[in-house]
Amino acid sequence: MKITYPIAIEHGGNGCAHGAVVPDFHYKAGCAIHVGADEYEELIPAVKEVIEDLIAHGDCKAPEPSTLEECQSLPDFEGWEWNTVVIDVEAKNADIPAPDMLDSYLPPDDPNYKAPTPAEIEHVIMRSLALGTEELGRRLGITGRDDPNSLELWGKVANNFVSWTNGEREIPEEKWQILVSIYLNEVMA
Repeated sequence: MKITYPIAIEHGGNGCAHGAVVPDFHYKAGCAIHVGADEYEELIPAVKEVIEDLIAHGDCKAPEPSTLEECQSLPDFEGWEWNTVVIDVEAKNADIPAPDMLDSYLPPDDPNYKAPTPAEIEHVIMRSLALGTEELGRRLGITGRDDPNSLELWGKVANNFVSWTNGEREIPEEKWQILVSIYLNEVMA
């Protein structure tokens, strides 16, 4: 499965390297990840490599990712630049709730089905964006930002990050089912 983590970046200067920190691993998994790179372009690939190595060697499990807004509100990182990193993780190495436990993932005609909560919508859209915003939009039949079915009406999309805003509209049921199918069959697979 693909997981997107926010990363805090501190720019170097005067001979100092650029630095990156992954708050979710520090605060949730107890694994402090601090990565440095002389060139800014090397930083995100280096963070990805460190995270994947830690998980592959069993040093820590991948924690449930926070939203970008949650991380940006952390006082330890006030004034830092933010970006995201997408990593590939086997489900057994992740400390993330099993998706089959949520009733909103059931078919709508199932008697146990419940409408998705804003948190579930955010979770599914954020993870599904690993496919890319254009590809996800294509599969959902979204033609552009003015489309009444735009992801921006269900959540706020910026830099491949989604944050639920208790949007102007509820997500249409048929679009939710497409998102759940993509999430369960491609992102979590």
